[in-house]
Amino acid sequence: MTDGFFASEIIWPGLCAGLLIGMLCAWYGVFVVQRGLGFLSAGLAHAAFGGVALGLVLGLSQPLWVALPFMVVVAILLCVLRHKTGVRHDTLIGMLFSVSMAFGLIVLQYRDQLTSDAMSYLFGDLVFVQWSDVYLALALLLVTAALLPMWSRWAYASFDEELAQADRIDVKRDDYILIIMIALLVAAAVKIAGIILCSAFFVIPPACAVMLSRHFTQCTIYAVVIGALSVFLGMYLSYYADWPCGAAVVAVQALCFVFSAMVKRFV
Repeated sequence: MTDGFFASEIIWPGLCAGLLIGMLCAWYGVFVVQRGLGFLSAGLAHAAFGGVALGLVLGLSQPLWVALPFMVVVAILLCVLRHKTGVRHDTLIGMLFSVSMAFGLIVLQYRDQLTSDAMSYLFGDLVFVQWSDVYLALALLLVTAALLPMWSRWAYASFDEELAQADRIDVKRDDYILIIMIALLVAAAVKIAGIILCSAFFVIPPACAVMLSRHFTQCTIYAVVIGALSVFLGMYLSYYADWPCGAAVVAVQALCFVFSAMVKRFV
């Protein structure tokens, strides 16, 4: 049976892109979960609608190239408002994603027939991923690798922001870089996997890892492994059970969460 799964040419781009996105989202997701920003990925994923709508109205075949800079602007605006106003992240995220969705709907009024295209773009499916999406995920992986030296600084600020500032770490600058990377990854993940799976990638694997690990490094490794494993098992289940791919991956992640909770409870 496994031979049929691996022999299907349509599976490979989605599997490769899914594994990369799953690992990257889990990598950044540990910071999202540790900082209590579980709403961040879902909010940014919905905010991507504005960028996608603008790209479609401009007549681009790949609205992602508008959605990416659009998401960077949203991320920078989020950080600026957070530092200038002191308003909580979750409040700002809710406000920005609502404004962005409204912007997208207003823009689409000028090209009414594109509304369905925008919605289908936001509910992607790993089965229909192209190799160009894999290259995009690889580019984000390379950028993440270049930012590896910042991992310890992000981790430090995630646990105690005031102490990190006292140790002369530029927490504000680091926050900008982290949020921008998350925004770029969300834009790519929404295109590749859709809103629901994108949100799950950022939250469920890291939440599982938190329950299974004893320190932050271990938590990051477990989250990345769970993120990748859930994609493989989910796509395998989708292939043979004929389930929607994204739903199958989320179902596997939910089982991982139940298993992690049981391990934490009884071990």
